[in-house]
Amino acid sequence: MTSISIEDPLCNYLSAFDGTKKEFNDIQPYFDNLYSENFIHLMDGNPIDKQTYACIIKQLLEKRIVATLEDIYFVDDTHVE
Repeated sequence: MTSISIEDPLCNYLSAFDGTKKEFNDIQPYFDNLYSENFIHLMDGNPIDKQTYACIIKQLLEKRIVATLEDIYFVDDTHVE
């Protein structure tokens, strides 16, 4: 099994959240490259799937949020803390 570094996909995805008007289709390639189809996110202790997470991201894009990365540690090519 080949591992692919998460650093570039993550940084590309986050850089799309720059406060400018965007549709989800504009960032979907970054989203799909970062999150697998088996993606499960825990939100307030409740699991949500990739499709549900995408709906949340659409709402954030409508609000023109700006993403910032405060602190991140790349444990290896596929894990982040």
